[in-house]
Amino acid sequence: MRRERHAAPSALVITRHNREGFRSLQKISLAVARLYGEGSQAMGDFYQISNQITLGRREEELVQQVNDIVPVIIDYERQARQFLIKESQETCTTA
Repeated sequence: MRRERHAAPSALVITRHNREGFRSLQKISLAVARLYGEGSQAMGDFYQISNQITLGRREEELVQQVNDIVPVIIDYERQARQFLIKESQETCTTA
């Protein structure tokens, strides 16, 4: 059984931290695909996060694994937003 959630990590995309984060998710058997399919242009930076391994695991485990990672991605997104805000403020004060 495949479990998935959708997320919109726009600040991660702007700061280009999404690539390293998505590679990290692959190491724990989670797949990240653009909302409208792999290789397509992601509208609004929406991504689908789903488990890659389904055989031999209970549905509860699969759901929990995907649900556990979402708050982590949200935290990374918030950190990236704070970085962008700080960078923007520094640019404004030096201009």
